[in-house]
Amino acid sequence: MRCYRCGCDNSETVRTCPGCGLSLLSGSGAVAVPQPFSAHSEQLISPVAALEQALGYATMGERFLAFLCDASIEAVLISAFLTYYAASSLDFEPLKLIALWVIPWAYMTLSEFFFHRTIGKRLLRIQLRNDSLEPQYPSFFRILLRESVGKFLCGFVLGIGFMAGGWNDKKKTWADQMANTVVVRTGIISGRLKAVLALILICANLGLSFALTRADLRYRLNVITQLQTTDLKVGKLHSQIFLNLFTSGPRSATEYQHKVAALPSLLDQYDRLLSEEQGLLSTIRKSTESKDFYVIEQMVNQKVIAWRQQISALLRKHVEKVLTFDSQKQTWEDLLLDRRRVLDDIDSLNKQINEARRS
Repeated sequence: MRCYRCGCDNSETVRTCPGCGLSLLSGSGAVAVPQPFSAHSEQLISPVAALEQALGYATMGERFLAFLCDASIEAVLISAFLTYYAASSLDFEPLKLIALWVIPWAYMTLSEFFFHRTIGKRLLRIQLRNDSLEPQYPSFFRILLRESVGKFLCGFVLGIGFMAGGWNDKKKTWADQMANTVVVRTGIISGRLKAVLALILICANLGLSFALTRADLRYRLNVITQLQTTDLKVGKLHSQIFLNLFTSGPRSATEYQHKVAALPSLLDQYDRLLSEEQGLLSTIRKSTESKDFYVIEQMVNQKVIAWRQQISALLRKHVEKVLTFDSQKQTWEDLLLDRRRVLDDIDSLNKQINEARRS
């Protein structure tokens, strides 16, 4: 009879494997083993289930290696979400904090429920099971309880809940005890391979943390550069519009209409740049600390953008009046009066913009 723990070939009359000390039962190739899924009496089980159970419970070291692997995946998922959030129109600051909790919980819970193990557990050949007579997979509720409330309590008091698995016979943390689950081996990994995996995963986590931090910094610097470039374009276009339109007074309605004919397309470009600038400023605000954002906002003030949008709206109304001017319904003096009123309003807004820039 072959021992499922160590692979040693034994006689049919042998009751205990001399290689590993496993208790054997002759006949039908079945193995009687101490159940890792129960603290009760021994039970006859199939050879495949017997092999998994004979391998015993996963050590805390194996579970920690699986955690390192899963933590790397969770970090990438969180980083991807934060990048999407910064580039989107979403503007709910607590969402970033919520993501730090929800994404790891969702990854672990859904992986355990749909695939019966996470990527880290698959790599280490370990699996979550019910602590019962039968090696069953836990229900969604048990997994949810373990990954949410259980792990929160484990880490709440200096991580003592996780360390509790080190002195428990079944390697059960507080989370496992709450959900009545155990983590068992489903295969064998050599100690040398574990050492290599530990080195790789620790280096991967450190490298990934550094890369994600640098990537976030590069992203913010890139957005700030875009913001500064866009602000320069807005300033040049702002000057171009007023130099072309208001350097000299018009002498006739026809001349004035010809002069403002190109303004609608310029104003479209102007509004597009202002919207782009507003979006970039919102992106920076969502990805930057408040004190750092205060410094950035001194360069491009949100109020300046709003005042320039008001200027654009005033110009559009005036240009529409000029292009639709009808001498039979309006007088030239009325059009000039509207022009002076618009100029006064714009001049007042420009003064506010200049004061904001100087402060």
